Amino acid sequence: PRSCGLARRAAAAAAGVARRSAANRSAMMLDAKKFAEHAGEFTADGVSIERQLELANQVRDSIEIVHTAEYQGFLQHYFPVFQKLLSRPVTAAGDASAPAAIQPPLELPPGTAPAAAPAAAPADGAEDEAKDKEDDSADKEAQKERAATAAAAMKRARQESKLRKVLLEVLNRLPHNEFLRPYVQQLMALCLHVLEVDKEACALICLRIIFDLHKNFRPTLEDHVAPFLKFVCSLYEQAPNAAADLAKAVEKERTDLEAAAQAAAAAKGAAGTSGGASAAAGAAEGASAGNDGSGSGQQADKAKAEGAEAGAQAGGADAAAATGGAGTAATGGG
Repeated sequence: PRSCGLARRAAAAAAGVARRSAANRSAMMLDAKKFAEHAGEFTADGVSIERQLELANQVRDSIEIVHTAEYQGFLQHYFPVFQKLLSRPVTAAGDASAPAAIQPPLELPPGTAPAAAPAAAPADGAEDEAKDKEDDSADKEAQKERAATAAAAMKRARQESKLRKVLLEVLNRLPHNEFLRPYVQQLMALCLHVLEVDKEACALICLRIIFDLHKNFRPTLEDHVAPFLKFVCSLYEQAPNAAADLAKAVEKERTDLEAAAQAAAAAKGAAGTSGGASAAAGAAEGASAGNDGSGSGQQADKAKAEGAEAGAQAGGADAAAATGGAGTAATGGG
């Protein structure tokens, strides 16, 4: 009976997990009636890159909908949006750090002479020091602002790269049937564009899409063969430069590692030398203290001997005085 009860509880728990999983899948599935609204959020005014990435993940998690009768509506609403997002320039981390435009000088009205610069008042040392502190504070604030701007630009670039990768993963999982045929030319041109401008992870997904398109729609893609082969030839032509750049990068990394190892060894040697000097100084201090102690012992022994001699002399004088007194008493008695 106990084993039967455990089996029933386990079966009930498994059924609960299955129901919750089904509920989660149904909640994650896109609603075909809201394709237009959901796709429009990608290009809404003021939409953030984080929100676009969230929307793209929702589409990827609901990709099974393309195997239903809603595939045609899916392509109609989402493909133009994906094409627009993947066609825009790739965000670089250094774009936000572009120098500001130089402002033109103010023009004075005709007949107006420029105001004379005020005479500089003599500044003492305290004023100079205060001015230096203000300049240092301003420089630090400017550095912080530049660092924050660069960090924000790098974060956006990473989010942008993730978004492009998710969009390409969705396109890679589209069924190649008659519903996709009207979009084949645009999809091929889009993949060739991304292949030339994007990173390696996105380029590899584009290669898989290109190969699948040629397998299923080869007769209609003859015009795209020459651009693809031209791109491949350019890769082979740039291979020596790429190998040289790779060798330089490896050599630079090796040099940096060697320099770091030498710096660590030098720091370790300096620490050892400092410890040896401290030990030698301690030994010298100990020897000096020992010498002082031995000298003090010798002085104590000498003082003790002098005291004993003085005592002996005092004892002899007392004995002589006693003998003299005894003789005087004997004479008086006689």
